[in-house]
Amino acid sequence: MQIAETKTTHPIDGSPRWIVAGPAGQVIYDVLGNHLALIYPDGEVDAMGKEYADEARNVSEYFDDNTVFRLLGDHYDKVLSRRGENR
Repeated sequence: MQIAETKTTHPIDGSPRWIVAGPAGQVIYDVLGNHLALIYPDGEVDAMGKEYADEARNVSEYFDDNTVFRLLGDHYDKVLSRRGENR
């Protein structure tokens, strides 16, 4: 399974955005608005909730990009890919 990690910027204000993407979809964390979302291959978007977004915000503020990618990769493995298997 090929997983891609990308750090980019939000198109609205240029704030940081981290993306972990693979066959099961994408996990995206945007600093703008403190949003953490799962995006399935069919385009369905599932916001993970405030507690998960707050955790990602804290990790992005106090740790390096690799730590953010590990957190998002964990969500990819535990939530996104498993839900995709059950669809």
